[in-house]
Amino acid sequence: MPARNLQFIALIFSALFLSTSCVQATFSIVAIDTVTNEIGVAAASCVPGGIISDICHVEPNTGGIIAQAYFIPENLTKGVELMRQNLSALDIISELVTSDEEAYDRQYGVVTLQGGIGCFFGTELPAYGTFKNSTLQPGVQCTAFSGNNLPNWEGQIVGHNYSIQGNTLSGAKIVLDMEAAFLETEGALPIKLMAALQAAKQIGADSRCDTTSSLCACIKVGLPTDTVDNLLLNINVTNVEGDPIDSLQAEFDRVYPPPPGKSLHKGASEECALLRNYPNPFNPQTTIRYDLPKSCQPSLKIFNMRGQLIRTLIGNEQVAGMHSVVWDGRDQNGNIVSSGVYLCRLVVEDEFIETKKIILQQ
Repeated sequence: MPARNLQFIALIFSALFLSTSCVQATFSIVAIDTVTNEIGVAAASCVPGGIISDICHVEPNTGGIIAQAYFIPENLTKGVELMRQNLSALDIISELVTSDEEAYDRQYGVVTLQGGIGCFFGTELPAYGTFKNSTLQPGVQCTAFSGNNLPNWEGQIVGHNYSIQGNTLSGAKIVLDMEAAFLETEGALPIKLMAALQAAKQIGADSRCDTTSSLCACIKVGLPTDTVDNLLLNINVTNVEGDPIDSLQAEFDRVYPPPPGKSLHKGASEECALLRNYPNPFNPQTTIRYDLPKSCQPSLKIFNMRGQLIRTLIGNEQVAGMHSVVWDGRDQNGNIVSSGVYLCRLVVEDEFIETKKIILQQ
C-alpha cells in the first residue's frame, strides 16, 4: 500500500480515536443557582486539540449534563433527550448506564430542576460503578456516576446544587479544591464555576499533563430565558500557550461583569461598601444602601445578567458617609423591566468596584 494511503488511514484513525473513546473531561463541575435557576458546566482535560465543550450540555431552565471518560456522542444526545422529558438527574444517569454495555468506562455528572419523585433510585448502578446523589426532593437534583474501569484517580462529589467529577487525576485533592472554591466564592454562578476551575489549575491535575493542568477548557452557562443556541456564556479554549484555564479566565473576564468586591487598581479603598438592598427580592421598588469613606463622584448602575446597562442611579459628586437610593424597577426610558436577577454595581473613582445581585419579582 502506498505510503500516502497509510498516512491518510492513520490520520482518520487518529481523528476517530480523539473524537470518541479518548475524549475525557477529566475534571468538571455541573451546577445550578437555586435562586435564579441559572445552569452551568465548566470542565478541562488534557486531550490535545480537544473541543471539550462538545461533551457538555446546558438545557436552560431544565438541567445540565457532562458525559466524560471514553465519551461517545450518542450517550450525550440520549442524556439531553431524557432531560427534555423532565426526568430527574438520577433517572437520566440510571438509563444511560443500564442501557450501555460499556458503562464501566463512563463518567457522568447531571443536575436537573426536576425532583426525585418517581425516581429509579439507581438500584442497578452499583453493578457498573459508584454513584452519588443529592437528597431526593421536589426541585433541584444532582447525580454523578463513575464506572469501575476508569483510570485512577477517579471519583465524584455531589452537593445540593452541584456535581463535581474527575478521572485520571493526580488525586482526590483536585475535586476537593474545586468544591471548596465553588462553595467559598461569592457571586453569581458563572463566577463560582470559574473559581472552581481555577482551584483545579495545578500542574498535572490531569495526570497526563506534565507542565499544565490541562490542554483545553470550557464554560457554559444558561439563564432560564436563554435558548440552547444562545447561552449567556459558551466559551471553549484549546491549543493555547500556557494553561488553558488562564486563557479561559481571560476570555471570561472580557465578556462577563467583574466579580463582587474586585478592585480595579491596587490601593483601592477597602472602606467603600455596597450594602445589601432591602427588600430583596422586591416589588415594586427596593432601597440600595452604600457607604463612602470620602467625598467623591461614585456611580451606581443596574445591569442585566448579560451585562447590558439598564439604569444609572447615581453619578454625581457625593460627600463621605452612608447613602441610599431607590430603584423602582424601571430602565433609563422609564419602562418597567421584566422579573429576574439584576446586577447592582458601585464604582468609586475607578479605584473600587463591587457588584451584588438583586431580584425583581413582578
